[in-house]
Amino acid sequence: MKVIVYILFSILPLSLFSQKEYLVIDTMIIGNYDSIQGKDTAFLMVANNASEMFGCKICDAEIRFSNQTEVIPFISDVGGPFENLGDLNGDGIDEIAHTRTWYMGCRGVYQIFQNVKGVWIEIGYMSYHACGDKRGIRDRVNYKGNGKLILEGGTPHGEKIFKTVEMK
Repeated sequence: MKVIVYILFSILPLSLFSQKEYLVIDTMIIGNYDSIQGKDTAFLMVANNASEMFGCKICDAEIRFSNQTEVIPFISDVGGPFENLGDLNGDGIDEIAHTRTWYMGCRGVYQIFQNVKGVWIEIGYMSYHACGDKRGIRDRVNYKGNGKLILEGGTPHGEKIFKTVEMK
């Protein structure tokens, strides 16, 4: 395992890590995040002291990519679930999802991102009751064809809510 991690970090561009020194890697996911064949890595970067409640001076996060596509920034986020949703619309590029989190509460909001011509855009979001729910974001997103996604959310009282969003 150490060899794989060493190789991974030795081949990544140094600029991936040098932009904001207060951010550290929280999660990495593998996928195809551009139209070029081959696997890329997406990194959820969080404040290096985000685990200390109210300890971070700048509690921001961002998603960076090994293929140097555009960074996705998040303000007031200490890092939450981050998933590769796969290629939902068949364009050869995987969509990703991230749940912005803070230190307290049971409300989660996940956001879905799609790469359109090299630019990551948010195509939808949904709130849900996160406490006690172990399902991933992928379990809440259903591709219905014709560029439409059905997003599942929920209320604190357990009622399911649904929203339809269109991909670009």
